[in-house]
Amino acid sequence: MLNEITKRIKKEIEDKKKADLVWLRDKIIPYIESVWEQIVIEDNGAEDAIHSLKFHEAIWTASTSFLPGLEVQVVVDDNFNLFISSGSPGFVGFPKEPKGLKLPIRCWIHTHPFGRAYFSGIDWNTVSIWGNDMDCAYVLGGGMHYGFWEKKNPNELTIYQNDLPHLYNDFIEGSQQEFRIQTKSEGLKLPEPKGE
Repeated sequence: MLNEITKRIKKEIEDKKKADLVWLRDKIIPYIESVWEQIVIEDNGAEDAIHSLKFHEAIWTASTSFLPGLEVQVVVDDNFNLFISSGSPGFVGFPKEPKGLKLPIRCWIHTHPFGRAYFSGIDWNTVSIWGNDMDCAYVLGGGMHYGFWEKKNPNELTIYQNDLPHLYNDFIEGSQQEFRIQTKSEGLKLPEPKGE
């Protein structure tokens, strides 16, 4: 008897969590769109809005505060229309082909809600497939940590920390700036632990 009650309650909880998640996924779309519209109006145009920290923060907030750490992607098409979807903690795609998307893609922005801005193998595959029809891409790792890719350097992702290019495992002696370029062929090299 207790086992049946426990199973029923667990099922009710899971059903409620799923229903809430569907509701939350639906709410992030108008949230991101409203921030976008506000930035476009304030900045007098959509071209700069793509690169706006406020826009990126809204996408990050949707991914990590509104949703429970799920990847979110925003595709900005040639007409500056937004196509938004959410996925799992480690993957995001569109459940079906976006209707009305006009090429080229001005920008593809997606989150890594676990806090690391780099291109995974799937991300490299995405820019390889869409690269001729995509101007730029961002991967957001939270705060001021992000990676930026652009068509003119299709095999490189520049990773930034606090709006400076960020270096994970190298330091240029005498330089005040650290930087990191992840190349398609190398994947991500993480820093060696430092001994104290």
